[in-house]
Amino acid sequence: NSFCTLLRGSLMSADTPARRTWGPLEDASVMAAAAVLPQLLRHKGDATNAGHVFSHGRIAEWNPDQPNAVGTPEQHAAVALLPRVLEALLRSDDGTVDPEVRADLALIAEGRGREIPLTKERMHRLFPQAKALHMANYGSFGGTPIPVTACHNAYQLCAVDGDSDRFLLRQVFGVMEDVHRVLASYMGLPTTDNIVLVDNAGAAFNVVAESVIFNPAFYRKRHPAPSAKPLRITVMSSGYPMVRNCSQFYQDRQRMLRDALPEGTPLWDYQVDVCDLTEAMVASLESDCVALVDGIVDFAAANEADVVIFDHCAFAPAFVYPVRELSAKIKAARPGCFVVVDAAHAIGAVSLEGVFADPVPFDAWFSNNHKWLMAPKSTAVLWFSDEYADWMHPAVKSNLYRGTPLSSTEADRERQLGVLKNNSNGLRFPVDAGPAARRRAEFYWQGTRDHTGEMSIVDLVWLRRELGDDRILARTHELAIQCAEAMAEVWGTAPLVRNAKVIGSMNTVKLPTDDHAEVVAVADWLSKTHSTHIPSMRLNGKAYCRIAPQIFSDVEDFRVVARRYLEALAAVRKLAAETTA
Repeated sequence: NSFCTLLRGSLMSADTPARRTWGPLEDASVMAAAAVLPQLLRHKGDATNAGHVFSHGRIAEWNPDQPNAVGTPEQHAAVALLPRVLEALLRSDDGTVDPEVRADLALIAEGRGREIPLTKERMHRLFPQAKALHMANYGSFGGTPIPVTACHNAYQLCAVDGDSDRFLLRQVFGVMEDVHRVLASYMGLPTTDNIVLVDNAGAAFNVVAESVIFNPAFYRKRHPAPSAKPLRITVMSSGYPMVRNCSQFYQDRQRMLRDALPEGTPLWDYQVDVCDLTEAMVASLESDCVALVDGIVDFAAANEADVVIFDHCAFAPAFVYPVRELSAKIKAARPGCFVVVDAAHAIGAVSLEGVFADPVPFDAWFSNNHKWLMAPKSTAVLWFSDEYADWMHPAVKSNLYRGTPLSSTEADRERQLGVLKNNSNGLRFPVDAGPAARRRAEFYWQGTRDHTGEMSIVDLVWLRRELGDDRILARTHELAIQCAEAMAEVWGTAPLVRNAKVIGSMNTVKLPTDDHAEVVAVADWLSKTHSTHIPSMRLNGKAYCRIAPQIFSDVEDFRVVARRYLEALAAVRKLAAETTA
């Protein structure tokens, strides 16, 4: 029952669940059933069935002038084009659509998607990646199913481009509320109050960094008495460089501020402490992870950490952290410490069952939707605790800045609310819908921003459930283990870890060389020659690579990449020998 109901007219004539008002979050199947994708597949986009294009209840609440407006002829025409868009995206080189592709789409439309084997042969029919392209890394940028891309394009035609004033000024807030409900249900959240959507994990961390970590109010929260003691931030050596780079920016800015102040003016600093993964910590991944957890907790305590940032699914090397256990132990060792989970590779890659069970032991968690959930690019989710909800503001402050209880007075906030209620640019949003809705509205009005990738998450979740989300998670997990073993066999090396409990949808394999120059040269050759990128890392003096298969991969892809790596390595060594001679 989201904006995605572009073909809702065919449902409105029957007493179906999709016609009901939003129920509790547990009604995920009801919500997803009203997505445009199943209707596209079943009803073929007949323009006469376009119905009330922007008509569902939440939009109507914030559209008092046109509560059930019928879409324009242009929008109906765009809806009618949907099957053609899908067919165009599915066409092979000879201009036709494989009948077997049509058969698989029919199975999905009939609710029989679980009958489709999750093999490379069958899954490649639903994705745009070239079947002949052998890649070992789908963890960086992911891949979006073609039917979801068709829906994404439809939303651009019908909303952002088809009726941009109406959509961006009045309806985007209701649309995004519905996206929130579907995503919150997928994550196992009891409410939508603690999530917002942003462009990517980097954008999410920048929100957290500016809103909390490097906010002077947080420093005073940790050090109430006047002090120049530094705010201590613990990060992991296995973490993404973005975290340290963002922290470095604020360190640099604080030092520039100190230089601008009169000499002797007390001003605190920010200190980033990097916790290295020791051999003992890595070894514990094969058993109970005790050394890993205790090592991080002891490091944070010894360095008097005010903030601790670690991964949910580490990317280099690739393994799954015991998120809840580690967070709880950090909080016990450092009461009041702000714990951030960089879950860039988590959603859609590992099960989130129980992760957000009350009480949640961490304070912020964010994940890209494009990597493993398979959403379009430029969409990620940020979760934050109740304690810090009012602190959160988007990186871009725009028309709907709501003020902050940390510094704004009540009069300031009332004045700002009055400005928002009486704006003259046609902007309509839920000013009286409560703090959570107003917070989300601030995130969703940052000038002209395309939300259609986020809107298609509704269709994506429906598709994953039809195929079997549990099957998808199991398949990529199985491939991560099998493909790592296959590459190690070709190279005569071994995976870093063989404990399936700490392996998600990525894995780490010892490279056939530890020479840094050779690793760089081979990576460059593979990228230029075969459009294949293998992320590499050094761990305790040895070189490893990270692999990330998708459901449209198979083990042979990784054997091919491994053999090409050896060919490139031989060529690099030959060239080096000739150059030396």
